[in-house]
Amino acid sequence: MLFKKETALKFKFLLAGFINTLFGYSIFSSTQFFFQNILLSLIMMYLLGLLFNYFSYSKVFDNNFSVNEFSIFFLVYLITLAINFLVLQIFLMAEINIFLSQIICIPFIVLLTYVLLKKVVFRGKKIQN
Repeated sequence: MLFKKETALKFKFLLAGFINTLFGYSIFSSTQFFFQNILLSLIMMYLLGLLFNYFSYSKVFDNNFSVNEFSIFFLVYLITLAINFLVLQIFLMAEINIFLSQIICIPFIVLLTYVLLKKVVFRGKKIQN
């Protein structure tokens, strides 16, 4: 029974993460296309993604998130934004297209975000049936 719940949790988390990733990349790419400013594009992606992700993940779990948990959620996203920005700078120095660079960053940022959220935000949370 525990194995099934853990598998269901991972599947729901990954499904929400996949949808959130598509949403985030669409925000990043459209902002970058129109404004051609990497930091602005990342900030827009992370701010809108933060709200979208927070509420979608709250549906996956028990809808019982406190203000403190939102603050931690925000901090996790701020950390990953900074790392994402630094990695993009490295790719740009290597003259790799910004859109491709962000696509390359996505798996690493998603994995980092998953680990951080699992360890500090979703620890002890129960999935909603």
